[in-house]
Amino acid sequence: MKLRFNREEAAEALSAACTVAVLRTPKEILKCVRVEALPDALLLSVTDLELGLRVAVTQVEVDEPGDTLVVADTMARIVRECSDEVLLAETTASELHLRGAGSHFQIITQAPSDFPPVPTLEVEPDFTIENGLLRQMIEWTVFASARESTRYAINGVLWEVSGKELVMAATDGRRLSVARGKLSSCRSKSIPNAIVPSKAMSLFNRLSGDPDTSVAVKVSSNQLLLRVGRAVISTSLVEGHFPKYQDVIRATATGRWSWKPRSSIAP
Repeated sequence: MKLRFNREEAAEALSAACTVAVLRTPKEILKCVRVEALPDALLLSVTDLELGLRVAVTQVEVDEPGDTLVVADTMARIVRECSDEVLLAETTASELHLRGAGSHFQIITQAPSDFPPVPTLEVEPDFTIENGLLRQMIEWTVFASARESTRYAINGVLWEVSGKELVMAATDGRRLSVARGKLSSCRSKSIPNAIVPSKAMSLFNRLSGDPDTSVAVKVSSNQLLLRVGRAVISTSLVEGHFPKYQDVIRATATGRWSWKPRSSIAP
């Protein structure tokens, strides 16, 4: 593998990857990022077996395609602290060499064949939604989700498609937040409700992107896939039954949502 890549773009991608890679784990391979030199991109893949990220660095010049596996935090720190605009990456039998104009770093590599697969969105999505709108809806709801392991079903944000709208709801039992947003398109008539972990939604908001672009979403019984720009996020869903938030709020005659007097929400 041999290529040159834009340092700033790679640093941003590696920063997001490090939020997924597990720093403390008996499975050393989960600390790693898979680095793949494709003909037209540098693809970085990470997973903690529940949350996965695939993100492409597109400002590259690839001389020799190939792939390797390195500790994500180590590569991220090197790329972040270099001052060169462009870095050269090249692999030998057991090392990844990163070179700048006046610097040379060597990182021990592992076999990429041992790395767990990270899902990608290669089929038609169930629906699409404007990137800026989805980010806003996440900000409006994720803060209200629970952080308690004993109330697992509310440790995430409920996503449900109602007509041509996406409805998000989050609660920690004391506060409740609900957001609605219009879908750009909806190709499926039956989309299951999904409780999406807060970590996955926070990761999505870390990724940069044009707010006017579309986000593609695919929902299955136990997984949700998001594709935005050059990145794909995959996440396992939270199991359990989300509280009936409709019992706490009611639609007024104007179609707006308002609070219904109640002190708490029981899952």
